[in-house]
Amino acid sequence: GLINAAGAIFYRNDGEAPVAEGKLLSRQALSWSANLPSLLEDSAKDALSSGSAQYGRLAEFPAAQIISCPTGERGHFSGCLSLVVLTAEQPIESFLAISQLLSALLSFLLRNDKPIEPPSHNTLQQLAAITAHVLETGNQQEALVQLNTQLRNWAASDQVALGIATASGRIVLSSLSHVTSVDQRTEQSRTLTKALTECTIQKEMLCYPAADDPAVHSSPILKDLLNFSENNQVVAVPFGDTKGNVIGAALFFWATAGDRTYILKSLDTGKHLLAACLNAIQDKSSFRIASSIRDQRQHKRSQLKTLLLSIGFVLLLGAISFIPVPFRLSTDCLVQPISIRFIVSRFDGILQDVLVQPGDEVQDGDVLARLDGRDNELDQAALAAERNKARKTRDHHLASGNTAAAQIAGLEEQRLEQQLSLLQEKQKHLTLSSPIDGIILTGDMKRIEGSPVGRGQTLFEVSPLKAMIVELAVREDHISFVDPGMEVTVRFDAYPNTTWNGKIETIHPKSMIRDNRNVFIAELEFTNPEGRLRPGMQGKAKIDAGMKPLGWILFRKPWYTLLWLKDFLF
Repeated sequence: GLINAAGAIFYRNDGEAPVAEGKLLSRQALSWSANLPSLLEDSAKDALSSGSAQYGRLAEFPAAQIISCPTGERGHFSGCLSLVVLTAEQPIESFLAISQLLSALLSFLLRNDKPIEPPSHNTLQQLAAITAHVLETGNQQEALVQLNTQLRNWAASDQVALGIATASGRIVLSSLSHVTSVDQRTEQSRTLTKALTECTIQKEMLCYPAADDPAVHSSPILKDLLNFSENNQVVAVPFGDTKGNVIGAALFFWATAGDRTYILKSLDTGKHLLAACLNAIQDKSSFRIASSIRDQRQHKRSQLKTLLLSIGFVLLLGAISFIPVPFRLSTDCLVQPISIRFIVSRFDGILQDVLVQPGDEVQDGDVLARLDGRDNELDQAALAAERNKARKTRDHHLASGNTAAAQIAGLEEQRLEQQLSLLQEKQKHLTLSSPIDGIILTGDMKRIEGSPVGRGQTLFEVSPLKAMIVELAVREDHISFVDPGMEVTVRFDAYPNTTWNGKIETIHPKSMIRDNRNVFIAELEFTNPEGRLRPGMQGKAKIDAGMKPLGWILFRKPWYTLLWLKDFLF
């Protein structure tokens, strides 16, 4: 959902320029951009002029996006809801869908002439959570099943039936609890569809047996519907938009009849949010991902076909040459630090000053950051005063001969002394220093300068530069030819004109996935006196695996393929 929202402004459409009616912007959001309110206003203008939702990333902080959705009817937009959300790498579709739901619900509230009784916090929270969970599913059918299950659990009902209106306004039974696929030809489906259609025609909630609420009417169709099931109470709820168009309906069944007043009121206040959810399910663009996946599979099959043709061409080559030639294996390589030192906060506090940023070279003892110690100093002064008071009290009781009271005062003095020692120890660690010579790998803390940090929170990672580990990603089908001690030639992308030479020192016994391939990691160490190598550098490496016949090098893969086919067919 919009748990990542950092601010919102509602603009009233004043014709020439939108006017901010309500504003709520966090300090975190304001720190992302100095002119954030102006950016929100510009986005609202674009949304009102285009008549559709607008979104875009903040130039100063790309992890956040601005989403603006107009409210009201096309051609008569009454306002615009502009949000700033922290999306990071998450897809924008789910945030956009929920923003449009909020805009649709806000449009209804603004258009309604009668005052609407505000729903309970728990009701909106639960229905909003259901909506957010449903919109994260992969396709339309899964979304309907999820919505059915979530509503059944929320209402504590035994069965739920959902119907969606077609373009012509006809209600189609789309989801039924405990049923994987709905068969429209059965008598039960026809009866359920009839009940769903009845409540959408009357455009009001129906209940059987009749509810205590006079606003909820009974219906003989619901009575007939109970004859087809083992339930004893049913409620029908229609869903429509602000223009009166039918979107769908829902039936809730309970095995035992009872007082469902709370459920009825909750459904009445939350039906517009559920209506917007059904509308979003019908229009959700992410449901088209399946076709993209099929295209990817077809592309992979095409690549496999090309590979088989290449193997056939290799088999047509001339006689295999037995001349020994160097057998070299090409692998990707990655520079990693030989060790990493983590600089953590030993106490809770406020990050006062940050003196370094990632990429800076530091020396042993260099100050990296400072925590605010003013509160700690005040606490020390207060404890020192209380300790002195306890000491005076103890001396007074000793002088008056009250031994028991003197012992109690002495124990209080010891307790305060221990707390004071703890604060003094904390004062010593308010300055964070580098324990080694090296480079700052991570820890871009300048953005959160002045923010609180927790005990044990990692603030910086420091790595020495004197030596670096180079990891070779050896393919699974090459690992049998690689042994420790083999010569390796490395050329990094950052220095294409320079080569590094070394020997493999260790090979990890367990494979890992890197770049969607199963590889084994072989390591070698390079000295780095000039500091040219930095963690994260990539390149290519060639492993000298000895001398092999040319024919074996050229045709070993086709030969292994033939052996596999032989085992498979025979």
